[in-house]
Amino acid sequence: MGLFNSFQLKQRINQKTKNLAGGEAYLQDEKLELVSILLNSFVQNQFYRSAEDTMQRVGELIQAMPDKKFAAKCAVYARNHFGMRSISHVTAGTLSPVIRGQTWAAPFYEQVVRRVDDMAEILGFYLSQYGTVKVKNGKRYLQPIPNAMKKGFRKAFDKFDNYQLAKYRMEGKAISLIDIVNLVHPVPTDHNRDALAKLVAGKLSLNGKTRQDRMTRIGQTAQSAEEKASMKAEAYADLLGSGKYPYFDLLRNLRNILRDAPQQAGKVCDLLTQEKVIRRSLVLPLQFQTAFYEVESLSGPEARGIIRALSDALDVALGNVPHFEGATLVVTDTSSSMVRRYGGRPYDPRVPINTASLFSAIMAKAHDADVMLFATEAQYFSVNTRDSTMTVADQIRSKIGVVGHATNFHTIFEKADRAYDRIFIFSDMQGWKGRSVPDQAFSKYCQRTGANPFVYSIDLTGYGTLQFPQTKVFCLAGLSGEIFKVMEKLEVDRSALIHEIEKSVQL
Repeated sequence: MGLFNSFQLKQRINQKTKNLAGGEAYLQDEKLELVSILLNSFVQNQFYRSAEDTMQRVGELIQAMPDKKFAAKCAVYARNHFGMRSISHVTAGTLSPVIRGQTWAAPFYEQVVRRVDDMAEILGFYLSQYGTVKVKNGKRYLQPIPNAMKKGFRKAFDKFDNYQLAKYRMEGKAISLIDIVNLVHPVPTDHNRDALAKLVAGKLSLNGKTRQDRMTRIGQTAQSAEEKASMKAEAYADLLGSGKYPYFDLLRNLRNILRDAPQQAGKVCDLLTQEKVIRRSLVLPLQFQTAFYEVESLSGPEARGIIRALSDALDVALGNVPHFEGATLVVTDTSSSMVRRYGGRPYDPRVPINTASLFSAIMAKAHDADVMLFATEAQYFSVNTRDSTMTVADQIRSKIGVVGHATNFHTIFEKADRAYDRIFIFSDMQGWKGRSVPDQAFSKYCQRTGANPFVYSIDLTGYGTLQFPQTKVFCLAGLSGEIFKVMEKLEVDRSALIHEIEKSVQL
């Protein structure tokens, strides 16, 4: 019997259930639940759910969902618009057995591959679940692999040039690039013919053209620690001065640069704060958060300078946030499930309170909004919106425990004392205090104040349940520039995120 055969989807709109915390909740529409997982999950253990449970839930939803093409579109959207890697690999691998024979299956596997090593990650997950690695006549073969996956990967090679193929040789990995080439037999093109020929001949090398390759060569050739340090500092100076260092790579390697080339800190700060680069980059706000996380524990004036530059860069990125007219309330969940599991280290993107406080600060500054904290109780928290985004986020996060540790959505609407046009709630949506959903509290708030607000319920963990019926609020998942774009459409189209995925991905 298959792993997911016993799972059945039911009519889910406005149907009540129990959430993972044991409280009353609403079932989420199956499409939106899948979107929530794909745009939020880093395939890691969470407070209420393990990584294995998350992957199993993806399998259950895919197996039971009639519209398999939508699940495929979700994976492509998560990978290419939100930069989500591991969860898109899980979804692509999980779809393989259930989309055999579909004409759109091969185009799906082509589109879900954004980077060369995506193919290896998808294959790795697929083989861990369904396949084996076999050796025949001295060659390694990955079997069994669906034809659609082979065709899609073969076509995906057309995206990559000599440089990209050489960068992701994946030598020493369980699945290398040559393994994939032997499996799918890509047709050489003008921009990758040389690399493929050299790869097959065992001669493909970047000769130090990328940071990783150059640093590896330094480690192999340096005769002393002093020479190694000097060569790494020179390599970073060349890379930073070339004008070709991708913004994301810069954010990801700040800690290494500070360690190996601290004298380049000034140049790094200049590159980080270039407004035009920030606006055209596909860098997610969460990736600013990760950069803060990597640098904030370091000492010295160089590290402090980069922290300031990151703060300035994040403030520049506020220009990408759409403006909504009217009075706005931003509500941040500070309950225990938002902060525990990984401890409370600031900026750690795995901790929901860090994401919640950052995006609460973004919305507060972008809209001069009221801010409310809630857990067992609720409390307004006035912030100085002239402070930097990160300062406001730090102030919000510092209030953990001030209003208790439970999760009580009722108290938000009992505390709200004015009519708001929009209410943004950043939470893991695991309400349990009082055990009931806050429908009545919300209705009483509207009657008391005369409000008729749009409510944006931002699920930071993708656990799969709601605190409100979908007919009354906009339930969103994932936090990036794409979500802010969708917000602009939601008040016209309640299913804007679903429709955005359908429209953006063509299979």
